[in-house]
Amino acid sequence: MKKNLRQICIHVLVIFWIVSFQSIIGQSSYVFHHLETNEGLSNNNVKTFLRDSYGFLWIGTESGLNRYDGYGFKVYKMHPGVSNALSSNNIVELQEDGLGNIWVDLGYSYMVYKRDKDSFSDTKLLLLNLGIEADFNAKIFVDKNRNLWVLNKKKVFFYNIKKKKTSVFQLKTSLKEEISIADNGEFLYAIQYDSGICWKLNKNSGVLTFIELPDFIKQNAINATNIIYIDSNNGLWICS
Repeated sequence: MKKNLRQICIHVLVIFWIVSFQSIIGQSSYVFHHLETNEGLSNNNVKTFLRDSYGFLWIGTESGLNRYDGYGFKVYKMHPGVSNALSSNNIVELQEDGLGNIWVDLGYSYMVYKRDKDSFSDTKLLLLNLGIEADFNAKIFVDKNRNLWVLNKKKVFFYNIKKKKTSVFQLKTSLKEEISIADNGEFLYAIQYDSGICWKLNKNSGVLTFIELPDFIKQNAINATNIIYIDSNNGLWICS
């Protein structure tokens, strides 16, 4: 069930988009195309997708990363022994920061797509050049303003794209579990996987505050692959 949770949430999100656009579709004509393996997609088990600043659609599957240009797919896969290739075919999440870097979450580590070389690299050197030190299991997050956040156990790094400045926040409470993060502009909201603990981080001060969830949510959130989402009305959604 945990394995399929992200796919379920993606399906729910797609349905939400369709329902949201029903009124528009009633007034205009749209043509829908199914993109499947017959069209070149590496696998129909889609885990994440991203439309980048260049207009490309990136689709992450359990069998490789796909870039769609409106006409066809280019598929990126793991090639043992090749240093600038993906180190895994299992693509969990995709994010693009304000510098145009695409951060590829492989579940156990990250790689970054280098657009100028059309290849992938380890994130360590890029982060160090931005003044960021990342733990082995650090969480990388791109916020609504496309700024970069790296959350370690005891320290959070924030890179402001416009100011080209890195800030560091020390945490009083260690982040020991895998987390899901959302952003409303003022705070980063997060929920931890195993414990179901929910908190928010002030993006200006770095102060972390715990959020008391209702008991019925707590019960479902413990030992679950929780996903957090904030809607346009600042409503907090948790998928467990």
